[in-house]
Order: sequence, then structure tokens, then C-alpha cells
Amino acid sequence: APTTVQAPKVETSRVDLPSEKVADKETTGTQVDIAQPSNVSEIKPRMKRSTDVAVVAGEAKATGTDVTGKVKVTESSLEGHKQGTNVVNPHNAERVTLKYKWNFDEGIKAGDYFDFTLSNNVETHGISPLRKVPDIKSKDDNIVAVGHVLDERKIRYIFKEYVKDKKDLTAELSLNLFIDPTTVTKQGKQTIEVKLGENKISKEFDIKYLDGVKDKWGVTVNGRITLLDKQNNKIHHLAYINPKKSEMTSITINGFFAKGGLSTESTPTVKVYEYLGSDELPESVYANTNDQEKFKDVTNDMSDKLTLSENGSYKLTLDALNKKSYVVSFEGKYNENDKELLFRTNLHGYHANYGYYYYYPVSLTWDNGVAFYSNNAQGDGKDKPNDPIIEKSEPIELDIKSEPPVEKHELTGTIEE
Repeated sequence: APTTVQAPKVETSRVDLPSEKVADKETTGTQVDIAQPSNVSEIKPRMKRSTDVAVVAGEAKATGTDVTGKVKVTESSLEGHKQGTNVVNPHNAERVTLKYKWNFDEGIKAGDYFDFTLSNNVETHGISPLRKVPDIKSKDDNIVAVGHVLDERKIRYIFKEYVKDKKDLTAELSLNLFIDPTTVTKQGKQTIEVKLGENKISKEFDIKYLDGVKDKWGVTVNGRITLLDKQNNKIHHLAYINPKKSEMTSITINGFFAKGGLSTESTPTVKVYEYLGSDELPESVYANTNDQEKFKDVTNDMSDKLTLSENGSYKLTLDALNKKSYVVSFEGKYNENDKELLFRTNLHGYHANYGYYYYYPVSLTWDNGVAFYSNNAQGDGKDKPNDPIIEKSEPIELDIKSEPPVEKHELTGTIEE
């Protein structure tokens, strides 16, 4: 009878967050990220910032030959996050799932390998710095093939001694693919493609992004946790301030941990960049601040306006936005004993001559959170792979009432993976 081996499948789980009420005259939104256990080495970074990447423990060394031609694809598919729709919103923890079923020809030896490649609009890790795909294991917990991520888009499986003298080997894989915010910077149609030898899977998806929280004048706050390194307790947050280049006066911007906090042993790094580009900032919430043609580091220029507290919070004051867009980069080491992190970005400012108000106050709030818990993995063997960290956002609809306008919001979030 054929011997079937299987890569572990990840069980879906959910955690309901308690409701949070936000004060009057305030607009709020939230993003929640999922953090999984980090127990594997990572091969190569997607981001150009070398500090985003954990130390590589070992390369994927194949001592045998490429046997991709001996891998027969019996079933393959690309599936959206929700049945019946091709819409994928990465800010709502939505992703694409790659599914394979394989038959392996005879004559495969230990050290032999096969590869498949992903199109440049997807990756395998989310905001984790770790690159890892699940190993293929037999039902008796033997490793059949070890999975590696090479050059970001290439997945390689290297066979182990288990395959010696085996016949009729089959395997299946279910792998989450995440929309790459560095290449898919705007909403719209994207064709995702995966190639394994002569086999090619291709499907079009409609990518949607959330646009943060905004007032009726277009002043907007958005943000995203761009890195969560559980091995080093490192977090990086990016905040968009006024990406629509609107106007406002007497602005105060606060960034702080509403839940959890920084390690007392480290000092965070906060930098402020003025966006010089004529086009809008990426809808995916991504900023290559090394691009000096588009981003000007104004941190030193704002030294008298930027203050950093001992608890890791920052405060930035501006006399006026002057139709300028800013990006605030926050990087630090969080307290490893905290079970939950919630980083909040709040903007408070005034609009002149609105109705019978000489100065009308507005407050915008955007939350980015991380909940730490382990996945439930099942399949052949006891392996619990390190799964990517997933972004999650919840848009909050604006509810305006009477004069003066009163905006009340109640947030019930769901963490899903």
C-alpha cells in the first residue's frame, strides 16, 4: 500500500478581545498581530534593513541532485481567505493558502531536493523575521524532507534518509502565503503564481487595504507593526501622520504602549521622517526610509519638539501640518513577561473656523496590538512549526451626532489565524 506523509496542518483558532470604549470626539481603529513561537532559524530577509533579521543558523545545504522532475503534482490550488470571494485584506489577517498533493517517483536519495517558486507579490512569514516552512514527516514521526526558504521566493525541500528504498511515497502541503507590503503597495488586482517544475498554479486576487482613521478634513493616522522578533523581544512600529497632506494646527502626537511595555534594560529609537514624494504613501503601510529622495530624516530638526519618556512613549508637537506628511519609526525591545502588547498612536489637533467653533478639536487614534500564544498544529508527527505573524486590523465606522459632533466607538476585536 502507498505510504503517505504529510506536512503539519495548522488548526484555526480565535481569541475574542474585550470591548474597549473610546472617549467622545475621538476616532479610533486597531490592528492586532498574532505572534507564534519562534524555534526555527531563518534563511534570508525580505526587508532591506539588516537589523530586522535574526541570525541565520544554517543554510539549506543539499548534497544530492535536483529531483524536481520526479515530483508529480496530483492536486494543486491557491485559495483565498474566504470561500466565494477573491478579496484578500492583509490588514485583516487575510492571506492566500497554497495547497499541494504530490507523488514521488522511485530512486530519490537522501540529500536530493526539489524546489518551487513564488511570485514576487507574496511571502511566507508575515512580520516575523523568521523564514521557515513545515518539514514533511511520516506518520511514525520520521522526517521525510526538511523545508527551507531560499532567496525569499524559493521553497526547497531536502530529502532525508527516510526515503531510502521507499516506494509509492506521497505527501501534501498547506502553506500560508502573505501579501508582500513592499511590492504590493496599492490596492487592486494581483495574480499570484507558484511554479514547481513544469507545473504552474495561477490565480487572480483582489487586494484591499485599510486606510487608517481620518477626520472630515482628511487628516489621517495609520500604522502597522512591521517587525516582531520573539527571539530578541524586538518590535518595530511605523506610523503614518497625515498621508493625505491635509491641514491642521497645534498638533500633538503621542505613541505609547497602552498594554505591555518596553524592557527597562533598553532605550527605544524614535525617528521622524518627512515624506517628500508627490504621490501618496503606500496603502500597504510601508516606508523605505533609506530612499532619501522620498524621505527626509527630520529627527534632529525636531529635537525641541520630540520627547521620549522613560516608559518608552514618545510625544511630538507641531505648530501646523502645513500639508506635510510624516512617518514616525519606533523601535525597541519589549518586556518578555508581557502577555499582550498594544501600541497606540494618537493625534490631537485643531481646525480653525468650523461652524461656530473658532478652533475645533479633533482626536485620532490607531491601535496596533500583539497577542502571544501558541498555535495548535496537527498532522503526521508532533512537529509544531513556527508560523508567520499575522496582521489584523478592525476598521471603526465614524458615528457623528448633533452639534457639537459626538463620536462614540465600541471595539470588539477578533484575533484569528
